[in-house]
Amino acid sequence: MGIKVCFWGRNMEYSDEMKRLNEIIGDELFLKVCEEFGGSSPYISKKVVIQKKREMVLKEYKNGVSYKDLAKKYNLTIPYIREICNYSDIDTSLFSE
Repeated sequence: MGIKVCFWGRNMEYSDEMKRLNEIIGDELFLKVCEEFGGSSPYISKKVVIQKKREMVLKEYKNGVSYKDLAKKYNLTIPYIREICNYSDIDTSLFSE
């Protein structure tokens, strides 16, 4: 499963994190990420992940998705979903199409 890495006739192993990324996004996107960021060590802050998840929840809520469905989809509690949806500091202009 995944991409076999071969460099100058030598099989190369990549880290467990890279293997997991490959499993999550698939071979094609994995290759694109490697081509774009190969040789560097991009860092993904947990704060970025949390903020993005909050934005996605708020966008879906504004499109009529219920607290219960959002809680199930994002594996969060209904009270936390309510807190996100009542949070006024998120720039909702990001969601206009």
